[in-house]
Amino acid sequence: MPNLSAEFWVGLVVAIVFFLLAVGVGLGMDTKTKGEYWFVIGCFLASALIFVSMVGVWNVNTEAPVSIRAVCSIIALAIILFGLFEAVRWVQGRHERAIAGGSGADTQSQGSASSSKNASGPVELKFKHTALFIEQKVGSVFVQGKTVKLRAVYENTSDSPAKQISANGVLRFITSDETMKDREEEEWKKFRIAWLASLQGTLKEELDGHKEKSFDVETDPLSPEDAQDLRSVRKYVYFMGAIKWTDDAGEHETDICTYFSPNERGPSAEQPARWRSCLSGHSAVRHAFQITDFVPAFTQRANVQVLEMGFPATPPATDPKWKTGEPILLRVRAINNGPIPAKRMAASFRLAISSNPTERVEQDRIWNAVKTQLDSMPYGDNSLLPGRDALFDIQYPLVIYQELAVTKNDIRQIKTGTKHLIVAGSFKYIDDYGPRETHFCQSYSGTSWRYWTDCYGHNELIP
Repeated sequence: MPNLSAEFWVGLVVAIVFFLLAVGVGLGMDTKTKGEYWFVIGCFLASALIFVSMVGVWNVNTEAPVSIRAVCSIIALAIILFGLFEAVRWVQGRHERAIAGGSGADTQSQGSASSSKNASGPVELKFKHTALFIEQKVGSVFVQGKTVKLRAVYENTSDSPAKQISANGVLRFITSDETMKDREEEEWKKFRIAWLASLQGTLKEELDGHKEKSFDVETDPLSPEDAQDLRSVRKYVYFMGAIKWTDDAGEHETDICTYFSPNERGPSAEQPARWRSCLSGHSAVRHAFQITDFVPAFTQRANVQVLEMGFPATPPATDPKWKTGEPILLRVRAINNGPIPAKRMAASFRLAISSNPTERVEQDRIWNAVKTQLDSMPYGDNSLLPGRDALFDIQYPLVIYQELAVTKNDIRQIKTGTKHLIVAGSFKYIDDYGPRETHFCQSYSGTSWRYWTDCYGHNELIP
């Protein structure tokens, strides 16, 4: 061991003291204060420099061979430098997060914002105003071939923040006649059901007291008839919207149902247009949120069902013409038996082969794989109109699932009934009332494509 001087040990103690002082002040300081921030950085730097000098003193005084001195010095210097970098990173991170988060009381306005965030009590959100976008070239809201677009602005009129906010709305065209109130009620029910169904997948937001937010809604491009009817007030454009939020008192919502009257002037220059409340009501500020609401009849919704399944063959055959080592191809024909379109449809399918003792387990396994895949998929771009059908081809085996090729024994046992071909599938889509899913699971064995039977479960329409 080298004979180290007293100065070495004093320097080591000083380095440790600087390090502990930097850590202590770093934890206890006002992280937004520049002076304390640089003091902590300086302490870490001083400590690191003294530690580096200690390594140099040891190098000069030790009798160890050069290889050991080199290895030990490199390791020690690497630890010191890396520790310095991490220490500075830690202090800088605390400083920047403090500034970004507004902690401390540098200004009066920051103090006010902080007190607003920490305030508690009942919260009230309401729609402040709605504005239709005007096509500047023609100076009109209603232009053939163009969409009608509206911006809805809502505000938090209380001191406390609103949490878990979900806000949305729709635009609808309703004819101005004696059925107007009934049509309002019908469209409101459709909107609310779709809104409730969408809440699970809606991005939740927060809004501080006395702050505003907005969202835009838009229609499809106007037909010539709609554009003319809206300009001549044979039809009104309606805005139906809702805001849901959470505060200390629970879950609440604010609703709005209003229609634009283009021939009436607004009360002020800021509101030049007149919006009237719906005849059917549905405009209420801060009432208890109710998840249970209108339930449309089964016959009113899109209803995608499997119409038939078969094994394509050339020429067509009544029994599947399978061959060893070749894939099995199943064609599924689905139809929309509902009165409204199934929009943004997506689908997932799987085929599997199981034996009698494990058939139920395999049915559940293959179904769970289908459901997991469907849940991870986005909604599609295509719609299935009422009464229209669509074809889907499913193959077994698939390399990506490491499925084994079909053997001669598989074919023989499926035809004799000791093995089964299982198909599981699911469609997800959206109709006017919200998301919906069709699940199906069928088991096949025998010599005819007609020998399909229901699985032990997984044949349902949700909701």
